[in-house]
Amino acid sequence: MKKITRQPHTNRRTFIKSAAALAGAATLGLPLRAKAADAELDADFVGPWGVCYADNGDLYVTDPGAYHVLVFAPNGQTKNVFGKPGSKDGCLNFPTGIQVAGSEVLVADTNNGRIALFNRRGEWTGALGSLGIATAKLAAPNGVFAGDRWIWVANTRGHVVQRYDWSSRRLDRAFGVLGDDAQPPAPGALDFTLRQPTAVVTDAYGRVYVLDSKHARIVALDMEGRVQWIVAPQADGRGLLRPQAMTINVDTLLLADTGNHRLLKLDLTGRVLAARDGITDPHGLSWFGGKIAVAQRSGRAVRIIDGF
Repeated sequence: MKKITRQPHTNRRTFIKSAAALAGAATLGLPLRAKAADAELDADFVGPWGVCYADNGDLYVTDPGAYHVLVFAPNGQTKNVFGKPGSKDGCLNFPTGIQVAGSEVLVADTNNGRIALFNRRGEWTGALGSLGIATAKLAAPNGVFAGDRWIWVANTRGHVVQRYDWSSRRLDRAFGVLGDDAQPPAPGALDFTLRQPTAVVTDAYGRVYVLDSKHARIVALDMEGRVQWIVAPQADGRGLLRPQAMTINVDTLLLADTGNHRLLKLDLTGRVLAARDGITDPHGLSWFGGKIAVAQRSGRAVRIIDGF
């Protein structure tokens, strides 16, 4: 496995982590910072949240407590850092979800109530949305996903999913409403409830998948917001608990089942295919080249694991 390193650190926390990793590596015959088949980025995170691979293998990581985004090359070297505290252009206030689409980097600028837009060099290019609790505003958005025509936003505290037009960068529609379903909506229904959606992705077949966190379920929609199916996934007799992130890899969904400290792999009907336990506090996920990057917030680490 490729060794993931960056410049040496001298603070006490890094020394302890490196010493422990080195001892384990010596015992197991593994490189520094490696854990069995896994590895960690060698970086001092405050508490990483969102991760996204670009098409060249660069990994973008949001670190909300540090108010910035870090970019790592495929070999693990730190390549760039951008963002600073504040609400002005180029600033971030608790960045969470992140998506790299073409030349654009979209960041859920959670406490500023907007989606911040940068180019891949980390230069500010604009923003979507504005802070507020109305349906047309953004209240602590956590998830963003850019498709071919639309930009989708999980407006977490607004309890809706919003759709923005790529060309105009303006809000087009919002889907869902705060509440609890008395009974599951029928396929084709336009009326459905959400509680704190944390992630949204689309597939190549014209479907939208919403991670409805407080309801511990996935809501699948068509592009016009009509319900296709709703599933509350279970594995080993446990349902979702405070799920935070979701990513898609062709015909497979991957969920961060945060409260259960595990990852779940599902097909595009919501059926659980596999689970991987022992992933402490996963908050962000991205899949690239057979590897999965997982942001483990409370562990202050980004872990690179093999696909499963």
